[in-house]
Amino acid sequence: MRILFFLFFTSLLISGADYIDYEDTYDSETFYNIHIPNVPERNTSASRLEQLDEKIRKLEEKIHQVENGTWTPVLQRKTIYLTFDDGPLQGTKNVLSVLEEEKVPATFFFVGKHIEKDKELFHKVKASPYALVANHTYSHANGHYRQFYRNPKRVVQDIEKAGEFIEGRYQRLAGRNVWRLPSYHCNDQALKPYICKQEIPCYDKVENMGYYIFGWDLEWDRNV
Repeated sequence: MRILFFLFFTSLLISGADYIDYEDTYDSETFYNIHIPNVPERNTSASRLEQLDEKIRKLEEKIHQVENGTWTPVLQRKTIYLTFDDGPLQGTKNVLSVLEEEKVPATFFFVGKHIEKDKELFHKVKASPYALVANHTYSHANGHYRQFYRNPKRVVQDIEKAGEFIEGRYQRLAGRNVWRLPSYHCNDQALKPYICKQEIPCYDKVENMGYYIFGWDLEWDRNV
């Protein structure tokens, strides 16, 4: 393996490459991504050779670490946000139990009329250090979303009614994957354009009332 790397770098030097640099990357196919950036012509042949020697030395160190199993790639950290809608329902208690056991936080978007049916479970979730309770309307539009979003005033009243139980300004609209945040603004891409146009005044009305609207997915598609 080392001979191949020396031959590769030697061929680049002979071909007139000014400078060689590399970045450590990691995926299923390769450990290294080697590129050749432009360097001002003021570099002498001696300095280029010194730079080449240094790059080869560092690369050999990485190869040695990989061969010995002592090199650990630095992977980009990503965050998963867990959310659960429409509770409190029959499965809410089990979900909360798992979150607390695993010490994993999540957000519960609760529906006001469901809270009224099980206030004990609602307060249990609310008291958990691993749960954030947020507003998911009072009626969940009673399943009639297009009719619900024809009246911005009614939508706000429904949300505020749920707010009698749920503190805070975090909101998820019923049946709509809509986002209204300072850093992100998006309508429900699954809606037909003419339906979306009709409902936008409702979304904007809720936002203007001081709510932060969170959708459930950035890549969602369904037929309406």
